[in-house]
Amino acid sequence: MKKYLLLILFLFLASCATNTTETLPTECPPYCSGGSSSVDLEINSPQDIVFANDRMPVTATVVDSGESGVEYGEVCVTGLDEQYFSGFGGCNCQSYYITLDDNDDENFEESLINFDTTYVSDKASGNHFMTFINRYTYTTYAPFEICFTNDLSDSSCISGNKLESSSSGPLIKADVSIIMFGEANDCGTLNFYEDEDYEASITCKLDGFLLSQFVGGQDTYPGWVRIDYAVEQKDSIEFEVEE
Repeated sequence: MKKYLLLILFLFLASCATNTTETLPTECPPYCSGGSSSVDLEINSPQDIVFANDRMPVTATVVDSGESGVEYGEVCVTGLDEQYFSGFGGCNCQSYYITLDDNDDENFEESLINFDTTYVSDKASGNHFMTFINRYTYTTYAPFEICFTNDLSDSSCISGNKLESSSSGPLIKADVSIIMFGEANDCGTLNFYEDEDYEASITCKLDGFLLSQFVGGQDTYPGWVRIDYAVEQKDSIEFEVEE
């Protein structure tokens, strides 16, 4: 079952302590679009038919269609019997990274994953299955606009869902932070549970905001929800070995 992120944003103008253990960015990056895309795995080889007594290449391409790079990821292959495919018993993994900032980098926007070729036994004739597993950490942003007012009775200004767009992904948990007025606030971790239909919500309190600065009416300001999460995706293929 797919797990979808449903994020309803509530902002409270109050003081709170945060447990930030890293320096959070204070603005949205150039690719900040709020899209739901991330990294796609494309299997290049093996093809539908391979031949016995020959070497079989195993390759894949990971393509970043989202709004942040991948600092660390890995692709693993499993499912082959080493009795028929030399060197490919158990699980074999290759690490990768993807950058969106340097178009001269060989891993700009995508990365080619090359495993060692495997020798196909003359006893391997028939159909075989193998699974590609793509694991990586990722960041996505959800832009929003919110208005503030010094009129505490104006509940329509500071309550409700203010997100312009949000993202979805196969999440178990996600770290969430709010970026506004050049400051980042750690909101904690969203945890998803199957018995709650994989929906979760979080409350984030922003520190140091004075309503007196909004005297004279209300105005609208941009902000971003930053979501950091880990992903594991699996794709299985079937191929035939011919003599």
